[in-house]
Amino acid sequence: MTHDPAAPPPDSAVRVARSVAPFARPFLPSAAAVVVLGVVSSLLEGVGIGLFIPFVHSVDLEAFSAEGQGRVVEALASLFDAVPAERRLAVVVGAMLAVVVAKAAVGYGYGAAFGWLDARVNHRVRTSVFDRLLAADYGALERVDHGPLLNTLAGETWRTAEAVRLVVWAASAAVTTVLFASFLVALSWRLTLLTLVALGGIALVVRLLNGPVHRRAEQATAAKEQLTERMLDGVRAGVAIRTFGREAYERERFARASDLVSRTFYRLSLLSAVLGPAYQVLTAVLFVAVLLIGVRSAADLPVLFVFVAVLYRLQPMVQGLDGTRLGLVALGPVVRRVLDVLAMEGASPSGRLPARGVREGIRFEGVRFAYPSGGEPVLRGATFDVPAGRTTALVGPSGAGKTTVLKLLLRLYDPDAGRITVDGVPLGGLDVAAWRARLAIVDQDVYLFNASVRENIAYGREGATDAEVEAAARRAHADGFIRGLPEGYDTVLGDRGGRLSGGQRQRIALARAFVRDPDVVLLDEATNALDALTEHVVAEAIDEFGRDRTVLVIAHHLSTVARADHVVVLDGGGVVEAGPFEAVLEAGGVLSKMYRAQQPAVLS
Repeated sequence: MTHDPAAPPPDSAVRVARSVAPFARPFLPSAAAVVVLGVVSSLLEGVGIGLFIPFVHSVDLEAFSAEGQGRVVEALASLFDAVPAERRLAVVVGAMLAVVVAKAAVGYGYGAAFGWLDARVNHRVRTSVFDRLLAADYGALERVDHGPLLNTLAGETWRTAEAVRLVVWAASAAVTTVLFASFLVALSWRLTLLTLVALGGIALVVRLLNGPVHRRAEQATAAKEQLTERMLDGVRAGVAIRTFGREAYERERFARASDLVSRTFYRLSLLSAVLGPAYQVLTAVLFVAVLLIGVRSAADLPVLFVFVAVLYRLQPMVQGLDGTRLGLVALGPVVRRVLDVLAMEGASPSGRLPARGVREGIRFEGVRFAYPSGGEPVLRGATFDVPAGRTTALVGPSGAGKTTVLKLLLRLYDPDAGRITVDGVPLGGLDVAAWRARLAIVDQDVYLFNASVRENIAYGREGATDAEVEAAARRAHADGFIRGLPEGYDTVLGDRGGRLSGGQRQRIALARAFVRDPDVVLLDEATNALDALTEHVVAEAIDEFGRDRTVLVIAHHLSTVARADHVVVLDGGGVVEAGPFEAVLEAGGVLSKMYRAQQPAVLS
């Protein structure tokens, strides 16, 4: 499904219906069944109303004459002529009751089928949006606000499914309306013409009353997104809020956003509340007019009664169809936001070559890269090697591009110029899933799921056994504190692992990397949150784990850098120094200055 974000807003019901139709396409047989059941249910109701004519005819043949009332009335009046007169009334009443039972059964089937279809469409919309988020270009995700994105996934997908529901209902109602209108024409074309003109006038009046609906719907959606942003800030920025004493400020911001949502939806409800009374008054006038004209035209009362009864059932259909049109217009902004997410730029296409690990090394050749959000290039023609089976340390001041190197290796981004090769093969030519399966990363911003310790570690490799999980935890020096948790490895960690200290979270992340058993290990300040003693122990574990593996480590602590086989110093978007640690340190360049800053007493 594609959608052009630059296209005009879906400000018509037809455009919105076309936009959501692909969500229902896989369920067309079910949608057709829903429409058929809805039509049959309405037809049975019409048949039940029509049986009033043979009922009156059976009660008092002299009081009602079908002659001159049209073929439909004559056919209904003579429907039970073959039944003996003494049994005719009972048979007619029995038929009316049978129609009622049949309509109830069909109505139940309609409701059940509609409920199933609604649930399936809801599921399809949600999963389509979530799948697109997983498949979207990483840079595109970084550029969008996550509040509106979360609001779209959590709320707007439901309302998009509501638009599908309205379209399916409208299809059933439209067919029923045509059939009921045809029945009215058969009963009295003059009264039907008057009714159609009056209903058209009612629809026009209601349309004028609902002019601001689209604008209010846009405002309501924007207000909800702003409130979602405030919610996210309140939950995720808890430390910053408390540290800087901004509780009152955040309360005020949330209160303003919440009040805006309340006021916007209240105004929208006021507009919607006008519809009911307006329809009631205008349709009451219509019914009175039909009765007066019918009586003055000397129409038979049974026929007039059936006409009014059918019109009574037709009027909600017409009202519902107009309400559906307005509802689709109001849902236009919501549908557009969902389609905008589905139209997000996809990730770079995967290569097809198998990834077999790293045998010779990884090479950056003249790599240039700037983030899509704009700004100066982070890397400006960087060239360096990451030897296979050895540990390479990336060093440099903040903003030098060290973390960017890891993102490029993970193919979260692709270089703007230059290339990255693995054993001489361009990285872009490798199957991206197979390549990432060879990697494990531990970064400074550890993300743990709201799941058990065991699940968080096993996330590193699908199918990891309990024994492998516990072995990885021991290797990461995490087994001790894990067994001290209330439920050990089955302890649920809470959102983002909030029940653990920073060092404990880092060791869980290390265990997750260890259980993956990768060929290439990427460490971005992996021991940053550890105390000196634990850092030393974990560093030794990393050294042991990294033996015969290709390790690329980013570290500001030069004690970690000193353990590397090879050092690459980045500055100003390029490589300024490279080689063994001691040789680079003695060169008196950037690494030497960083070392003096951290060890002034040693080098004074």
